[in-house]
Order: sequence, then C-alpha cells, then structure tokens
Amino acid sequence: MKIFLMLNFLIISIFASEVSTKDDINELRKDIRESHRMILEVMNKRFEAVDKRFEAVDKRFEFMQNLMMGLLASIFGAIGYMFWDRQKSFKEAKEEYKKELNAQLIKKADKKTLEEVIVIIEELANKDDVVKDILARHHLRVVES
Repeated sequence: MKIFLMLNFLIISIFASEVSTKDDINELRKDIRESHRMILEVMNKRFEAVDKRFEAVDKRFEFMQNLMMGLLASIFGAIGYMFWDRQKSFKEAKEEYKKELNAQLIKKADKKTLEEVIVIIEELANKDDVVKDILARHHLRVVES
C-alpha cells in the first residue's frame, strides 16, 4: 500500500513539473482525489472482509466454549453419579452381608446350644431384676421355675 502511494506521488510529481496551466493542475488534483477515493474504497472492502472473518472466528470460539461447558458438565455429572452409586452399592452390599452372616449363624447354631443359652438367660432373669426388665423391653417372657 505504501509503495502504491509512493509511486502515485512520484508519478504525480513527474507530471506536475510538466504541467504549467491551472486547468492541468486542477485535473491532476481531481485525479489524485479519485485515486484516494478508490484506495479508500478498496481498504474499506478489505476491512469489511476482515471483520467478517473475525465474526466467523468469534462464532467458532463461542461454539467451542459451549461445547467445552457441556463436556465439563457431563464429566462432573458422571463423577457425581459414580460417588452416589458407590455409596448406594456399599450400603446394599453391607445389608446383604449382614443377612448372609445371620443366615450362616442360624445354620451353624444347633438346637442344644440354643436351649442351653435360653436356660442360662432364664436363670439370670430369675435372680436379677435388671435382666428381667431387659427381656420384658424386648417382649420376651421368662418362664419361672
């Protein structure tokens, strides 16, 4: 662009030395103004093109930003779901383990041992009022002998 202006100035200065009338000078001024107007039009068109490119890039960045926000939200949602599911699964496994342990204890406990434990508890309840109260709170009655 600078080269074009310098050449334009050089050409005008060469012709200006040969022109001697006011009409020729006025005509040269009109030509200079016309060339400046054309240069400004070209520059305006280029700036408009650059503006359009910047707008396109802004739209792309906005799309990428929205995409990244969506991805981050889904990642944090998945992590939250994993923690929630882990706690829920842990509670379910704990309850299942308790049920299985109780079932195994009931299987292993024989009738004779249970009868002996009952007899011991009844004897304690007959001798101690605290044990009797505890059994009563749990809706168990003691057969007095």
